[in-house]
Amino acid sequence: MSKTLNFIKDVGKGILDHDYPGLASEMAYNLILSLFPFAIFAVSIFGLFGTPNNINQIINLLNAVAPTETLHLIRDVLNEIFRSSSTGLLSIIALIGALWTSSRAILSIAKGMNRAYEVPETRSFIKLNGLALLTVIMFAIVLLISVNLTIFGTTILEFLSRFLPISNDVSTTVLLVRWPITLFSLFTITLIIYYFLPNVHFYKKKLLLSSVFGSLFFSIFWLFGSWLFSLYVENFARYNAVYGTLGAFIVLLIWLYYTSLIMLIGGEISSELYKVFSPKIVEVKNKP
Repeated sequence: MSKTLNFIKDVGKGILDHDYPGLASEMAYNLILSLFPFAIFAVSIFGLFGTPNNINQIINLLNAVAPTETLHLIRDVLNEIFRSSSTGLLSIIALIGALWTSSRAILSIAKGMNRAYEVPETRSFIKLNGLALLTVIMFAIVLLISVNLTIFGTTILEFLSRFLPISNDVSTTVLLVRWPITLFSLFTITLIIYYFLPNVHFYKKKLLLSSVFGSLFFSIFWLFGSWLFSLYVENFARYNAVYGTLGAFIVLLIWLYYTSLIMLIGGEISSELYKVFSPKIVEVKNKP
């Protein structure tokens, strides 16, 4: 019990010493900058391959954890872009803007991970930014797969049923498995971030093991915390009544701030476990 309490105290001390509340604000700012350029690019792709109904399906998927006001704001912006935007140059500009601003948020996470492990940043500008861009691309791929499995699972089954005999039990099982796959996708994205972003080059297996626990913490507490925040906003807070249309934007900022903070806390937990798994480490020295 005493070891557990000491571990919790070390995590709490690390959160304050490393100024994670302030760093989370920086991350949230970069996330809000990257959200709408990425949305423009995504909706431009929908203009080629989809309909506005695809946007509503994605919004419905997020409805379980995201505040309603936030979803209404995002949906209104996406629908407006869908109606007025053209593909081609706009998509390219939006893609470049989304990659750049998203990579800024990833670099903020990398800064937080280095603080957690108390290591200096020795990677070159090109290597660090390349790693950030690669992380964003991997994030987009995993997100694309999980969203498609969740949203279009029914459509895929209906298509296959035209050619193959698929029982109702199989259909029900597949549709139920979609949600664990979504949770696993969130866990995978976080594991990639916790393992690759800190500038740690020693005891990589122990780094991976500690990152697993940090990723589990983030996945569980982010989903649960987002759900609770959504309930609070819908039932108790009245942002729209006080701030008007800006209320939805305020809710979005708070939700992104919470996401950023819980991400950094998960990284701090991973770093403390890394020290537990590697008790001989007093100071980690990294090569460029």
